[in-house]
Amino acid sequence: MLIFVCAVYLYLVALVFNTAPAGSAPSFIGKPVIRQAGGKIIFECKLKGEPFPTIVWQHGETSLQESVRFKKTHTVDADKVHTIGLEISEFQQQDSGQYKVFAKSQFGEASAVLNLNIEGIMFNISPLSSNICLFHTC
Repeated sequence: MLIFVCAVYLYLVALVFNTAPAGSAPSFIGKPVIRQAGGKIIFECKLKGEPFPTIVWQHGETSLQESVRFKKTHTVDADKVHTIGLEISEFQQQDSGQYKVFAKSQFGEASAVLNLNIEGIMFNISPLSSNICLFHTC
């Protein structure tokens, strides 16, 4: 009888210590978005994954760090959908190229690719104008 009690106790201890942590691998939802707002270019991606993964942005092969020109953003909604972003201020033609965003956690990783093409000279746009000309003459 004593052996049976020890076996049940060991089984319960094994269940407690072998419980896997709760979470899910990051995964991107939908297509990434590139938009212009004022003097900024804004990249936005939506993703799911718990816990929130580590996010790394790259331009070409160079990892981007926050600076005066580069700002990383993150918001989360009630459905636990994360919106991550990269804002580029005072963008220039050399900011053109391929951008990658990597999301990595203990449960897995995901990545997305965005291509930015900046051509010509930027023109000021009047808020009252119905004709919008970007990166070329009208």
